[in-house]
Amino acid sequence: MSASPSVKELLASIKAVDKSKISEAERQDLLAASAELQVKVENPWDTVFRLVFVTPAVFTSIKTLLDLKLFEKWVAAGGGPKTVTELAALVGAEEALLVRLIRVVASAGLTKVPAPHTYEMNEFSESLARAPQQAPFDYMWYFLIPTYLALPKFLGANQYKNPLMGPCNAAFNWGFNTCQTLFDHWAERPKEQESFANCMIGYAGGLAPWTDIFPTEKLLEGAGPNDVIVVDVGGGVGHDVMQVQRKHNLKPSQLVLQDLEGVLKQPVSKDSFKLQPHDFFKVQPVKGARAYYLHSVLHDWSDNQSTEILARIREAMGPHSRVLLHDMVLRPQDNPPVAAQSDVLMMAAFNALERTEEMWTKLATAAGLSVISIHTSKASPQSIVEMSLA
Repeated sequence: MSASPSVKELLASIKAVDKSKISEAERQDLLAASAELQVKVENPWDTVFRLVFVTPAVFTSIKTLLDLKLFEKWVAAGGGPKTVTELAALVGAEEALLVRLIRVVASAGLTKVPAPHTYEMNEFSESLARAPQQAPFDYMWYFLIPTYLALPKFLGANQYKNPLMGPCNAAFNWGFNTCQTLFDHWAERPKEQESFANCMIGYAGGLAPWTDIFPTEKLLEGAGPNDVIVVDVGGGVGHDVMQVQRKHNLKPSQLVLQDLEGVLKQPVSKDSFKLQPHDFFKVQPVKGARAYYLHSVLHDWSDNQSTEILARIREAMGPHSRVLLHDMVLRPQDNPPVAAQSDVLMMAAFNALERTEEMWTKLATAAGLSVISIHTSKASPQSIVEMSLA
């Protein structure tokens, strides 16, 4: 049976989409609509098959090809179409094995097949030659899979109550048979810690810059040349504080990147901001900064621990200081997948959570702060919760 005109028109419109000619907000709208369309068109077994059989096979195949460094070597060899024989020679794998792996990747539309037994990289597969794109596959392999495998049994043992037992008794601890927190676990495994840092660089690179969500020029109003403008608390390698530097060209001393000493060994720049080892449960050493910025920090911690982190910042704040929390704000309905999955991940890893607007307001009050605004953008699943002294 031929497709109806309306379906033909829809297919033509889909094929005509040019990502380079639409805004980020439009791109997000299209992604949401395409996900909704897929579920509408699938029958229930299609959905089961995609989730249970196809997705793990694609992930495992990509992980193996990354272990072979296929995409790095393909790019180094000039890219372009290559036969399976050429690709197998490139990585030293048996041709009969390589074709089985790359066939799965191609079936998901993640490489092109311009001719029989010939493959060509598309934008996605070419990106797998870069560390921030590779890192999430390592992250899933060494952390997500064991943690998520432990979660159903962990929740059952907890009698299906919301787990609030603290970060040392989470599904992660069951999966890895450890009493350490995840961060302590990684501190003893530098390669995994580096992989996580690269993963966060990749994640941040896919988001709208926070300087486009929050009007950072407000922080400069009335500020002196020696005032600290932004303290990036628990800021990792510094990709967020670097966004402020790119936008405003400040003196390096006016921007401070804080994290544990082991993390600060990997900054994106050593000249654009000040590096300061700091444990955010301890006294905040920078007093009166215009903003104390925390990106995806408090979702790792329970309400009690988050209140303690905010209290240490409140003690250092001046009358013009703001706390800027760059995090998810869960909606009463229609949450994007990235927000919903992140909440479950925080539960599995730390017995922590993503929060609603009401939860953020309650947390602020407990720490002696007040929510004065929540800044949002259609180009980002995360918001910026702005707080002042109460």
